[in-house]
Amino acid sequence: MINQIAIIIFSCASVWLFSTKKHFRFGFVAGLIGQPFWIYSAVTTEQWGILVVAIWFSASHVRGIYNHFRMKNELDGGK
Repeated sequence: MINQIAIIIFSCASVWLFSTKKHFRFGFVAGLIGQPFWIYSAVTTEQWGILVVAIWFSASHVRGIYNHFRMKNELDGGK
């Protein structure tokens, strides 16, 4: 039950944050926090397709965090 609640909270928060202009990058953080709950759920219920998608989303969230939390100088080439 706790796992399902965490999936709802972090997944909904992630999508909500992605839809904002100012705080969209925190959607990646909320999404990444929720991924262990997705992975646990997929493994315990033997839903291997969901597991593959959860791992893909985890990698995508890490990429988003890397791309959107770097210093401004790194993003604009040091200009």
